[in-house]
Amino acid sequence: MKLEPPTNIVVECPKCKEETLHTVIKGKMYHKQDITLDALVNCGECKHTHQIKLTEPGPIEVPVIVSDQERSIKLSQELDPTEKVEIGDEMQVEDLFVKVTAIECGPKRVNSAMPKDIDTLWVMRYDRIVVKVSGNHRARTVSGKVFAPPEEEFTIGDMVRIGKYDILVHTIKLRRGKKRMGSAMAKDVVRLYGKIIKSKGRR
Repeated sequence: MKLEPPTNIVVECPKCKEETLHTVIKGKMYHKQDITLDALVNCGECKHTHQIKLTEPGPIEVPVIVSDQERSIKLSQELDPTEKVEIGDEMQVEDLFVKVTAIECGPKRVNSAMPKDIDTLWVMRYDRIVVKVSGNHRARTVSGKVFAPPEEEFTIGDMVRIGKYDILVHTIKLRRGKKRMGSAMAKDVVRLYGKIIKSKGRR
């Protein structure tokens, strides 16, 4: 597969005897298993023109299973062969932002691995996450969920809409403990608790 050569590149100049910024005058760049650049370049320091041929490992395509609420989507992602992948890593797969939840290497699941060893990446959609909400008033209890970006903050006193009910948040349950004042990011929230009120406010 042919690629567009870069406009500039840092390589060693045979005249300067050091790495300098070069301008690519003309050349070819192609991707088979590796990525190869065969080009005529000009040194930005001494203006010496010379030929270069560089080869770097090409990206490795890995199967990815994206968990998005109640459904799973099978996709694939090209990974840098020199970069280790770890549980918790965030990346973009097509137009989705995701977080790695499991790495499958043969019959085992591991905490980290190089792309060449990965059989399947399991990820969850991370550009929006589910925040569970519970509200009550006397004998009435309402449960539901809202969607929010991971970094969005929920604050005690916020109004959250679940169906036809407005719920005033009074407690934020976290993975460790609870908050009855202040705020927390959506990614850290286990559940919001609140009181059903008549307010028309919406989140």
